[in-house]
Amino acid sequence: MTKPVKLVAKADGLREGLFGQVFLYVFEILPYLERNQIFPEWDIHAKYYGGEARSIIPGVLDLAYSPLPGTRCISLQTLRKRRCSQLGNDWPALHRLWSSFFKIPTSIEREADAIGPLKGALGIHFRGTDKQTATWDTNPVSASDMIEIVLDFRRRRPDLQTVFLATDDRTFAGKLRERLECEILNLGEVPFHKADDGSRDLDGAKRALLDSVLLSRCGAVLNTSSALSAFAKVLNPELEIYRCAASKQFSDVPYFPVAYIESYTTIDSRIAKIVEHLMEGDWSHKAPPVAKFRSRTRFPRTELKWDILERVLGSPMRQRSVHHHVGQLAR
Repeated sequence: MTKPVKLVAKADGLREGLFGQVFLYVFEILPYLERNQIFPEWDIHAKYYGGEARSIIPGVLDLAYSPLPGTRCISLQTLRKRRCSQLGNDWPALHRLWSSFFKIPTSIEREADAIGPLKGALGIHFRGTDKQTATWDTNPVSASDMIEIVLDFRRRRPDLQTVFLATDDRTFAGKLRERLECEILNLGEVPFHKADDGSRDLDGAKRALLDSVLLSRCGAVLNTSSALSAFAKVLNPELEIYRCAASKQFSDVPYFPVAYIESYTTIDSRIAKIVEHLMEGDWSHKAPPVAKFRSRTRFPRTELKWDILERVLGSPMRQRSVHHHVGQLAR
C-alpha cells in the first residue's frame, strides 16, 4: 500500500492573495486528486496569512474528510507544475469538487449567521488599493463609476432593499452612504492584504473568507475584478453576480474565477458607456464563447510525460480507496 501523502507549501512560495493565489493553486490540482481518489493531509503556508508560524490549510479552511497522517511530503507547487488543471465555468460541478475537499469552518458560518439573512440584499465588492493601478489584469474603477452602476442596478431591482458592502477602500463606504438611502451593512475597515506589518496572523484571511461567504448569501452581487467576490459563485453556484471591470488575460488561460463571471449590462446608454470603458481589454473580446466545462488539463504534454513516468517508476501519489472511505465516514 502506498504511503499516505501530505501536500505542503512554505510561506515564501505563496506570496500573493488568499483567493487569487492560495485557493487558486490548491483548486487547480483538485481534479487530479479527485480523479485518483487522493485525499491528502495538508500543510499549506502563505506569506501574508500566518507565515511559517501557522498553516492556512488547515487553519482558515477545514477539511471535508479525515486524512490519514501523511508520511510522504509533496510540494503543492511541484504537483501543480505536473498536474495543473484549467478551471472553467460549470459552477455546480466546481462547487461539488471544492466541497468534496474543503468546508467553511463552523466559526465563520456562525459569524455570517449573526449578520442575518441577506437574500434581500445587494452585495457589492469594491476593490481599491492595488486594483487602482493594476492595469495589466483589469481597469481601475473609480468610486463614482461604481456607485453609478449600483444606482442603475437598484433602479431595476427594487426588491433588494439593503446593501452588504465588502471593500478595502477606506472612503468608499462613506461615499456610498451619501448616494444610497438604504441600510448599508459593512464589517468595517480591512488592511491591505499584502501589508508587510509582521503580524503574520490569520485574521486577515478569516475576514476575507467571511466577506466571500456573506457575498455568496446575497440576492445579487456587483463586483470589480476580484477573486474574493468571484469565489462566492463557487460557494453558491446559483448566485446572481456581475462584474463591472475587465478581466484581462495575462497568462495562457483566463483568470479563474473572476474571468467567468458575467459582465454587467444595462439599457441605460449613459451607464453602458461607463461599463464599456471599464471592460476595455477584457479577455472575452478576443475569445469565442466558452462552452460550459468544469476543468480540463492545462498542460497536456506535461501531464502525459508524468503519466508515462509514473507507470514506469510508480506514483508516490496513488493511494488505496480505503483512504477515501475513511474520509467519507468522517464527513
